[in-house]
Amino acid sequence: MLSIRHTGIYVKDLTAMKDFYCSCFGMQIVSEGIENGSYIENLLGNPELSINVCKLRFPDGTMLELIEPDRDGDKDAHSSNVINCGCVHIAFTVKDLQILYNKLAKLGITFISQPMLSPDGKVYVCFCQDPEGNYLELVQEL
Repeated sequence: MLSIRHTGIYVKDLTAMKDFYCSCFGMQIVSEGIENGSYIENLLGNPELSINVCKLRFPDGTMLELIEPDRDGDKDAHSSNVINCGCVHIAFTVKDLQILYNKLAKLGITFISQPMLSPDGKVYVCFCQDPEGNYLELVQEL
């Protein structure tokens, strides 16, 4: 592993949470928008998924990703599903995702998808679960 990339938290009210983190902790908005389509559906293993995402940064560069599912039913209950469990994942920047994927797969680690190229072509990414079921996003910058 090279570093922790960001922490993702699923929220019920993106506007309120964004305001809270910015006003109380001095975070700055890096990007925000809707993510949907086959890439996000396959990456997160949830058909017809659309999420509103806001990426925030602390002055030291530490990132927080606030994610609001775009379906009312997904906002109501936390579960073991990657799109409604609150603090949902930690993203790690890795040197070679394919090598790490192969190593973890041999150890029996559960993956949602195989490594995928992001639509913008900037990263190679996949999600897996650690031995206790916590979600990890593995990201190789290209």
